[in-house]
Amino acid sequence: MFWPLTLGMAAAVCAAGWAHAAHRARSVRRRLTAAEDERRRLSEELDHQRRTAERHAAVLRSSMDGVFIVDQDCRFLEVNEAFCRMTGYSADELRRMRISDLEVPDVSADDVPSHMRTGLHHFPTAHRHKDGHVIFLEISMNVLRDDDERILAGFARDVTERKRAAEEFERLSRRQQLILNSTAEGICGVDPDGRITFANPAASRMLASAAADLVGRSLVQIASGDEHSARECSAGCVVCTALRRGLSRYEPDTQFRALDGRTFSVEYSITPMYDGADVIGGVAVFRDITERKAAEQQRRALESQIQQVRQLDSLGMLAGGIAHDLNNMLVGILGNACLAVDELPDVSNVRGRLQRIISACERASKVISQILAYSGRVVCEPAPADPNEFLGELAELLRPGLPPRIELRFEPDP
Repeated sequence: MFWPLTLGMAAAVCAAGWAHAAHRARSVRRRLTAAEDERRRLSEELDHQRRTAERHAAVLRSSMDGVFIVDQDCRFLEVNEAFCRMTGYSADELRRMRISDLEVPDVSADDVPSHMRTGLHHFPTAHRHKDGHVIFLEISMNVLRDDDERILAGFARDVTERKRAAEEFERLSRRQQLILNSTAEGICGVDPDGRITFANPAASRMLASAAADLVGRSLVQIASGDEHSARECSAGCVVCTALRRGLSRYEPDTQFRALDGRTFSVEYSITPMYDGADVIGGVAVFRDITERKAAEQQRRALESQIQQVRQLDSLGMLAGGIAHDLNNMLVGILGNACLAVDELPDVSNVRGRLQRIISACERASKVISQILAYSGRVVCEPAPADPNEFLGELAELLRPGLPPRIELRFEPDP
C-alpha cells in the first residue's frame, strides 16, 4: 500500500538529507583539520629533529675530541674530523679499517678489549698515526643498540703531550729525589711552626732517626734544645727568626742534638718558603762539621808547632851569628893573653891574672862551641868530661862575686 507523497513530506525528507550531508561534511572537515595539524606537527618535529641533528653534527665536527662509531666487527662506521686529524687518516680510509688496525698493544697502557661489551668504559690506549709515530689516546666508549645490532660509540682525546709532560715531570722528580738522596748535606723541610715535614737520607743519618720518624718533630728543639713553636718563640734562635721574619739565616758553627741524645757540630742555613706574600715554611740545610773542626784544631796545633820550630830555628841562627862574632873576639883576647904570659917573668904577680883570663877565654870558647852546636853550624860529638875540672872552673867564676866575709873552697874528689 503506498502513501501519497505530499509536498511537505518531500521537503522534510530533503531537509533531513541536507542535515545529514552537512554533518558528514563537518566531520570530514574536522578530520582534514586534524590531519593537517598532525602533518604540521610531524613536519615541525622533523624540522626540529633535522635542526637538532645538524647541530649535533656541527658539534661533533667542531669538537676537539675525536668521535667514532664502530659496528660489532669493530669496523668504523662514522668518524669526525678531530679523529681524522688525530690518526692522520681520512674518513673514507677509516671506514675501510677496523679499530684494531690502529692499536699498538705493546705500547698501550692497559689491555684494550677488542670485543663488544655492555656499559661505559674509560681507558687509555695507544694508536699508531698514519705516518708511523705513536699517539696516546684517552678513550671513553659506550655500547648502544641500533635495532637488533649493537654499535660502539667512542670519544677519543689526544693525551700524547700530557703523557709526555707527565713522564718528563716524573723524570725530573726522580732526578730531584736522587739528588736529595745523594747529597751529603742534611736537608729538612719545615712548616711555619718549625716542625719537620721532609728529611733526606743524610738528615736521617745525622739525626739518628728514620725520615718517617723525623716528620712532625721540632727543628727548633733539635737546633736550640728548647721545645717551643716558631710562632711563639721570643728568643733569637735562627729557625724562629727565619720563619717569623721571612729572612734567610746562616749559622757557621752550632750544636745539633740527635734523637739518640748525641750532640754534634754543624753549620746550617734556613731559607723561608713563600706562597705569594705568605711564609708557608722553610728549608734547612746543614752539614756535620765535627771532623772538619777536629782537622782544623789539628792543623792549628801543627801550625803552632811549625811556628815554634821556625822561632827556634831563627833563634839558633841568631845565636850562631852572635857566637861566631864572640869567638872571633875571644881569639884576639886569648892570643894576646897567651903572648903576655910568655913575656912575663915567672915571679910576676900579673901572670896569675892573665892565667885566669886565659881560663875564662877557654871556658867561653867551650860555651860558644855549644851555642854553635845548638845552631847546627858545627857537629858536637859527645866526649868524657872531668867534673872536677868543671866544678873548679865554676868556683873560680863565682869567687870574685862573693862578699869578703864568705870564703869559697873547692876540694876536688881525687
